Amino acid sequence: LAFMVLAHRNSHHRQILRIPASFETRVRLARMMRDINERVGHYLFSLAVIYLAVAVLSTLALWLIGLPNPVMWGVLLGVASFVPFVGPPVVIGLVTLAALLTFEDWPRIVATPAVLVVIHFIESQFVTPAFVSRRCALNTVAVFVGIALLGWMWGAIGAIVAVPLLILISTIAAHIPSLCWLEVLLADDRPVNRRLAAKP
Repeated sequence: LAFMVLAHRNSHHRQILRIPASFETRVRLARMMRDINERVGHYLFSLAVIYLAVAVLSTLALWLIGLPNPVMWGVLLGVASFVPFVGPPVVIGLVTLAALLTFEDWPRIVATPAVLVVIHFIESQFVTPAFVSRRCALNTVAVFVGIALLGWMWGAIGAIVAVPLLILISTIAAHIPSLCWLEVLLADDRPVNRRLAAKP
């Protein structure tokens, strides 16, 4: 579904703009879709930067420990980070198995998964919520609660769609005067768009 929506986004954009009858509503809808595209793009770019840093740090850490193929494991952890809750633990488990088969001394066996757990914990609990909320103009608490709630309800799929869904709701609320209170709750400490709120 995501692939088809991206592939046919221009035609869908034109079709949606044909729905409203008034010119003012069409302009507001066009601005809303433009803002959604920009903010979702910022979100995906932020994730790419964060997970690239995770891959680089993991590669360096595993190389210092002496695990074979550190680049492969680092890249695998970076890619797996796109799947919250499930991806990183699976990769860390595979790295632990590789460490058990490779090393004979327990300090390096324990250090191999431990350093990946520390990197993943810092990224998932501190870096990602703060950085994503700043880039997407979302409240850090809203991002954390959204990921936790949808992750609890729908598992990994819910955690993946949580932030794009928050972006969608926040952007729509910013363009609809009666929902400005919702935009205030979800947004970062930006001022409310009074010009939009003043429109009938």
